[in-house]
Amino acid sequence: MKKRVVFCFRYYPFCAYSPYYSCPLPPRENWLTVPIRAGEKDYRAGE
Repeated sequence: MKKRVVFCFRYYPFCAYSPYYSCPLPPRENWLTVPIRAGEKDYRAGE
């Protein structure tokens, strides 16, 4: 199954636009510890 992540529909909370809003951060256990290498890659069937 092939999945695609579309970053053009990302969400910017109000705190991204004004310092007068507070943004809650997700808990530390929800943070990713692996790098996310986004971009196009070659797809080879059967691998």
